[in-house]
Amino acid sequence: MFRLVSLAGLALIGGALVACADSVSVHPTYVGSYHPSMLTYQARQGAMKTEIFGNPFSAPKATLDNAVTGTMSGSIFGRPVRFATAVPPESRSPYRVVMVVNPTKNLTSDELCQTSDHPTGGPRPTLRMEAAFCADGQALTATGGTVAGVQGADDPKFRTLVRQIALALFPVDDPNRDNGDRDIDFPAD
Repeated sequence: MFRLVSLAGLALIGGALVACADSVSVHPTYVGSYHPSMLTYQARQGAMKTEIFGNPFSAPKATLDNAVTGTMSGSIFGRPVRFATAVPPESRSPYRVVMVVNPTKNLTSDELCQTSDHPTGGPRPTLRMEAAFCADGQALTATGGTVAGVQGADDPKFRTLVRQIALALFPVDDPNRDNGDRDIDFPAD
């Protein structure tokens, strides 16, 4: 009986480890001079320019681009921001998002914003994505994450990674303030 209980316990632990192996992991977000009102401004300007580098899937690059921008659009709580790989030439917004899928080297947040040369690799057991919210060549926020076992751009695990990265790039609270009041000023005592 003890052996049966031990085997059942090992099976549960093994199943949990397999589930964790395919889980999404997003690393802490770098925050520069970000403010949530930037998204309100961008929503009025139209779609935010989104540059996506790399394509580890067998489907055409447009499939990946549409999956990423479609998943990001509507993911930001309280902000109706749309994301697109092409915006009208008359767009004057200083903001853009840069995303690199399976970069072949580690990238700093400002490197993501300052260059358009982002070498990427093909399919890997664990997909890695680095992303930055940029203005005028500077990172306002940056983050990244990983997920294992992704089969394609329509894989729910891939979309979860993209959604979590979008939420990390655009926090609802102003992270540069320490009072947690969502931009409400309280008089000093």
